Amino acid sequence: MPVRTPEIRCLPAIATALLTVFVLTGCSGTGEDDTAALEQQRATAAAAMQAHYARQPSMTPALREAFERGEISEQELEARIDAGEFEPFFVFATPEDLPVDLAWE
Repeated sequence: MPVRTPEIRCLPAIATALLTVFVLTGCSGTGEDDTAALEQQRATAAAAMQAHYARQPSMTPALREAFERGEISEQELEARIDAGEFEPFFVFATPEDLPVDLAWE
């Protein structure tokens, strides 16, 4: 059986103490700073999501298959998207944008 020196016997206690300090300091902070940072992250993520989905075109299956087969190049497809040939696939709307007489089924 190996002999443990005092330094090795104290190692688990030291590691536990350090871990506790890191966890407690990581959980501290002001609620206002955390809330402001969280709101900023949400706004940035929402803007990035809208920018991404605004660029997604609504293409016919035949056109998408022609692109996948290589009959249409990526540059040609990009030029057609930039020219506004396709309707957007995703539309962002608010409840106010919905018709008042819309019947939900």
